Amino acid sequence: MRINLKSLSIGVLITSVISAAIPAQTEIVEAQWEVHLIKFQYAGFSSHYTCDGVESTLRRLLKLIGAREDARVETNCHGSNEVKRFHKIKLAFSMPVVADKTDLSREVFSAEWQKVRVAGNHSRYLDSGDCELLEHFQRYVMPHFYFRDIKKRVRCIPYRSDFNSLRFDVTVLKALEKIDLEPARSKGAAELTLPE
Repeated sequence: MRINLKSLSIGVLITSVISAAIPAQTEIVEAQWEVHLIKFQYAGFSSHYTCDGVESTLRRLLKLIGAREDARVETNCHGSNEVKRFHKIKLAFSMPVVADKTDLSREVFSAEWQKVRVAGNHSRYLDSGDCELLEHFQRYVMPHFYFRDIKKRVRCIPYRSDFNSLRFDVTVLKALEKIDLEPARSKGAAELTLPE
């Protein structure tokens, strides 16, 4: 029996387009915000940051893993924005956690488990020089919240930038966006203050 290769390849192409258009089924759960206050110190051999630089990179990472929009990051610069090797960092942020049905004091909202990937030069969140900062983030920040299926490859070699050594995949809980009819903050969202 002869198979027409042209027809077969068109059939495979149509099947792959259709399967790409069907989104993977997601797991939607009821969630609540959990506040985290974290202090840690960053000391980089290869990468030195301005205060604005380290703050904006950490804020982007927090949002990537599901932190609420009002996440706060502060360093010990006191008005100066010079490049420094050492930073004392304070974080205040809220992350979704699966709702505790017995806790009626916190707002309940819909959230879903989403896979997040940061990989080398394909990331808009990091560049090759952020390897050490990502190491610190995994060591001091990620243990404070709940996630699934983490796969990481972060090997930082001092004084060398290497895109291939920077990659992690993690499944995190992210709040589903809702249409807010009022411009005010949602009920139950407390103002975040940084740790002393």
